Amino acid sequence: MGRLFPLTPKAPPANIASYHIFVVAYMPKQTDMQNLARSSPFSFVCGRCSSCCTNKKIQVNPYEIGRLATHCSLTTTKFIQLNTEKGVYLQRHNNGTCLFLGKDGCEVHPNRPLVCRLYPLCRYVSSDGSESFTVTELMPNCQGLVSQGGTVATFLFSQDLAPYLQAADLYLGLFTRLAEALSKEISQEGSSSLPDWVFVSPGDDPKGPFPNLLDMDQVIGKGMGRRALASSDPYKKMFFHIKAIDKWLGALKEGDHEERNKR
Repeated sequence: MGRLFPLTPKAPPANIASYHIFVVAYMPKQTDMQNLARSSPFSFVCGRCSSCCTNKKIQVNPYEIGRLATHCSLTTTKFIQLNTEKGVYLQRHNNGTCLFLGKDGCEVHPNRPLVCRLYPLCRYVSSDGSESFTVTELMPNCQGLVSQGGTVATFLFSQDLAPYLQAADLYLGLFTRLAEALSKEISQEGSSSLPDWVFVSPGDDPKGPFPNLLDMDQVIGKGMGRRALASSDPYKKMFFHIKAIDKWLGALKEGDHEERNKR
C-alpha cells in the first residue's frame, strides 16, 4: 500500500487554500531477490489472473495520464476529473479492482501505467542516478511465474518500459525542482506571486480539487500556447509539459534575483 506525503509549507499565505505536490513512497513486501541489476537473472510469465489489478493504488504521472487520456479520447483535464483520485491515483471500483479492469482483463492494456508493466519488480533510483530492482511478493492467488530464465533487461524490453522509465526519471527531477522552488516561495509571509493555476482547479469533481501542475494539457495550453498543445503524441507533449513548467520556474527565479538586487 502506498502512503501519501503532501509537501506543505510551514507558513503558507492566507490566500492559498491548498497545496498539492505529492511525493509517494511505495513500500511493498520484498522477496530474497533484491538489489538486482539489469543484467541479473529474472523472468516473469503473467498468468492473466488479474490478481495484481485488485486492492492496489496505481500512481500515475503526467505522461501516463497523457497516454491513458489519449486511449480514452479525452483531454488530460477531463481524464483527471473522471478517472483519478486528485490526479495522483487511478480510481478503483467498490470491490477494490482497478477502474479499467473489465471482464476480459485490462481495458487499457496497450497504455497501462509503469507499475502495471513493472510488476512484480520494484525499481529504486539513488541520488546519484544508479538504479536497482527488487522482486516483490506476488499478490494472493497470483498465477504468474517468477523464474531466472531471462534477465531484468529482457523483461523491461518485453514490457516496452523505456519511455515509462524515462518519464519517471524526468518527472522525478521536475518535481524535485518544483518542491524546492515552491516551498521557498510560499513559505514567505504575505501574498504569493504564484499564479492560481499552479495550485488547484476545483472544477465540478465532487472528490475535490486536483493538482493542476499534473494536468499536461492545461499547463501546456497556458505555458506554451495552442501550437504546442496541438500535438496528439503524449511522449512529445511530456517534453512540452516539462519545458513549460521549467520556463515558469526560470522566470520565478529571475524575479527572486531582481528582488534581491533591489534590497
